[in-house]
Amino acid sequence: MTRAEFEALRDCPDKRIEADIRFVEQRPTRPLRIAEDLRVSNPDGVDLRLTITYNPLTGSKSVNVHVPGVGPVCRLEADSRLHPPAGRSHKQALVTEDCPRRNLPDEVGDRPALDGSSVERLFRVFCKMANITHVGSFCSPDEGR
Repeated sequence: MTRAEFEALRDCPDKRIEADIRFVEQRPTRPLRIAEDLRVSNPDGVDLRLTITYNPLTGSKSVNVHVPGVGPVCRLEADSRLHPPAGRSHKQALVTEDCPRRNLPDEVGDRPALDGSSVERLFRVFCKMANITHVGSFCSPDEGR
């Protein structure tokens, strides 16, 4: 996927997630709570999948979009590990066709305003940035935290 293709898809206003979002804890990745393989429908018919993770021990959370067979194309993280020169809350996106294979290392954008965000707030901010409408329910894994 090229940067132009990524930007066109990112900017497309008619993307939707129609599934209810629920988090599960799986033994191999415990205590990580994950909502994964959420399909993001779009007019271009690109197979986009969204995954949301939350680590209750560290408070880190991420929203990641990937294209099967290509790799990750966009990620928003809050309270995660540092990505110098960016801080613990940052955005990563496809810059070159090689970025998905390399896990989006280029031009990481600092997002300090996301520090301390809940999982649901991070998801809502991501959806707004990416022009995604979510029409299902969202069962947050960090409610009451």
